[in-house]
Amino acid sequence: MSSLTYTLGDLMAELENGLFVVPEIQRPFVWSGSKIRDLAESIYYRDAIGAIIIWDMPKAFVEDYQDLLRPLAEDLEIKNAKYMIIDGQQRLTSLLLMKRGKLKFPGRRSAKRLHLYFHPFKEEFTLDRRRVKSEQNWIPLTEIINTEDTYSLLESYGLLDKRPARDSINKLKNAFTTYPIVMVKIDLSYSPDQGFLDIFERISRMFVRLNTRGVRVKMPHIVEALLTATTRRQIGDSFKSEFTSILEDLETKGFDIPETVAMRIYMVISTEKIRFKECEKELKQMEGEEIMNKLKIMNESLIEVIRMLKDFGINDIRYLHSKYLVVPITYHVWKRALQPGKMLPTSDRRSILQWLILASFNERYTGKLETDLREDIELLKEGHGFQTLTKKLPIKELNLDSLEGEYETKHLTLLRILYRYNEALDWDLRTIKEGRTPRKIYELSYDDIHIHHIFPDSILRRESRYEDLINEFANITIISKEANKQIWSHYPHNYLAKLKELDPELLERHFIPDEPELWKLENYKEFLEKRKSLILQSAKELLE
Repeated sequence: MSSLTYTLGDLMAELENGLFVVPEIQRPFVWSGSKIRDLAESIYYRDAIGAIIIWDMPKAFVEDYQDLLRPLAEDLEIKNAKYMIIDGQQRLTSLLLMKRGKLKFPGRRSAKRLHLYFHPFKEEFTLDRRRVKSEQNWIPLTEIINTEDTYSLLESYGLLDKRPARDSINKLKNAFTTYPIVMVKIDLSYSPDQGFLDIFERISRMFVRLNTRGVRVKMPHIVEALLTATTRRQIGDSFKSEFTSILEDLETKGFDIPETVAMRIYMVISTEKIRFKECEKELKQMEGEEIMNKLKIMNESLIEVIRMLKDFGINDIRYLHSKYLVVPITYHVWKRALQPGKMLPTSDRRSILQWLILASFNERYTGKLETDLREDIELLKEGHGFQTLTKKLPIKELNLDSLEGEYETKHLTLLRILYRYNEALDWDLRTIKEGRTPRKIYELSYDDIHIHHIFPDSILRRESRYEDLINEFANITIISKEANKQIWSHYPHNYLAKLKELDPELLERHFIPDEPELWKLENYKEFLEKRKSLILQSAKELLE
């Protein structure tokens, strides 16, 4: 281990040239504006800001793992990478942000802007733009750092004849030029023949030890890095790039599947195991072509699962109480249909639908995730179907107790499925009155829907006895945002009567009791009980 001292001016130049990068397994830039302000103050007053720990990467490492390295800003070239930041990413990125005023980070849609100002008389820094507008003489820090001529800068702000201002501006400019930054270089050897995990696991341990709030590197990032290293070296393709592209494509279909979920699916299709430590050996032995072929299979399997879920009425993964529910379904579709080149039997689809509903009400995969996933995958691997998985659930059928309480995602799952099978229509009164058929609920995108309180909360709050029952599952339905605008604050006995007059099925398919007396505020509790019974009856018919 050795150290060297940079002047901040020289360091800034190297940051601008993209010499510093971080591995993708490290967390992104997260510092708040106040932390960046504090860093600027420390530099101005020449207080210590701590050493930066780096690794001087061999060229061979950069060539082998360039897809696993992340520049500090999107416009910086990875090919210029020389130093991996082991500790200090937040500080170095903040310095670059101070110089530029705006940074676009890789993978983020919008740029991070920094509005940091310096007052040359008060010698203060602020992020408060209201204060900047109300008080004179605030100067953007970015302008001071980048100016080649403080004389011209002072003149442009009318401060040239103000000695205190001249002194503090020159002091600040000098600090951002000559402030000493200590760089500690760690000793980390690398050769192309070296095992991937050895070097990345060591780097990962360093992150955790050097940061008191360090978060352990997530399993998907380790797997992603391992597979990318192999494909880059053997066939010149990037597993990471293709994996990311697949997830982005699925997102356009309404299914924003997290990397953690997708990687579990990849692992189980590739090795039929769910825990990284159990499939690590097999993943290491896979050839580049095989790795990419399994990725193609994962994509094809997920597309089939998405089609099936949309047939069920689930057109967005946000309707699922746990996104991990798609893991065993995707594995089963691959093993039972795609691998042997068959169609998935109708009986399997029915079993999956039943399991999906009951697993949601059992809150499967929200507690012992790995244990539950492993148990279910093992059963499917042995040839059992989703009927067996359903029999293993504590709650094997829905009852009135299942529909009690405030609505949760599992209730939305149930409603979406029921509305798909009974083809419930939207309550868009304007469309109906124009003689047009409103859209079916299952056709509405997630961003178009509104979770509608049948008895509006503004009305229920007037009755203290109902305050705890406002968000009861039996009081919500799914309609479009446009429909909600038309009826959101109306009394139910008024707008429900209009809907019934237009078409009784508008209410029937949303399980609204066909008894106008129950639509009145004084009968709210009776309404809830009756609607729960109607929903339960429909659910039982579907499940049986």
